[in-house]
Amino acid sequence: MTDDTDARRRDDLERELERSLADAEDTVALLRRELASRRTHRLQHAEIDRLAEHLANSRVRWHEVRVFFEEAFREVAHDGSEAGDGSGSDAGRHPGHA
Repeated sequence: MTDDTDARRRDDLERELERSLADAEDTVALLRRELASRRTHRLQHAEIDRLAEHLANSRVRWHEVRVFFEEAFREVAHDGSEAGDGSGSDAGRHPGHA
């Protein structure tokens, strides 16, 4: 009977160790998720802290977009006035359009 009792105790101990190991692995996974979440949160806050810089950069870009459209509108207006005078400077660009 002693051998059976010892075998049961070993089996019980192994099961308990397996449960403890599984719990530890679950805890490690939970801690890794929490750490990743905190890192993401910290990076998001760093970007929020740089919001003024991002907005300043976007203002510069919007100014460039506005300048681009102003130039494009001037070119379109200029091309339209040349087409109206019959000079035909744009005649080869748009086949099928008189």
